[in-house]
Amino acid sequence: MRFTPQDEQFRAEVRAWLDANLAGEFAGLRGAGGPGREHERHAERLAWNRHLAAAGWTCLGWPAEFGGRGATLDDVFIHFTGSNLETGGTYRETRRTRRSVRRLG
Repeated sequence: MRFTPQDEQFRAEVRAWLDANLAGEFAGLRGAGGPGREHERHAERLAWNRHLAAAGWTCLGWPAEFGGRGATLDDVFIHFTGSNLETGGTYRETRRTRRSVRRLG
């Protein structure tokens, strides 16, 4: 997959945000969970999801007037892969998601 300069800029923004926020109380979430391990660190992951929402990092593809960012499909994928890999997902899982999204998109 090739990213545009705008995609690369968004990837850098996602990466910087994750680096800054997957620290402190959320540092233990790096690599936690994932397929078959969804039960791990449930309370911390719930707090993380609330933190993501408060910072505007959930529902990225929703229109802004409904609480989203109006993000493109590529932006949603970039964010998903970045945050999923950091918090327990797998590269294979994110590639499968990308193929599915492209078929439906």
